Amino acid sequence: MNASAGLSVRPADSPRDRDHFLRLPERIYRDDPCWVAPLMLMSKDSIAPKNPVFEHVTWQPFLAWRGDEVVG
Repeated sequence: MNASAGLSVRPADSPRDRDHFLRLPERIYRDDPCWVAPLMLMSKDSIAPKNPVFEHVTWQPFLAWRGDEVVG
């Protein structure tokens, strides 16, 4: 099977998409006993427009979707 079959990559622009973006590592690493999830508040702050780094950079998160499921 082709791993990219039915895969689409789209910007994570909406609040719901940003939530998917922040929660994706939980799904990817949930079975790894060495992984410790970051605090959600810290993750949200890191991508918030008030973060001072955004005075110097342009940033756009993306999500990979296969149908209705976020896969990357």
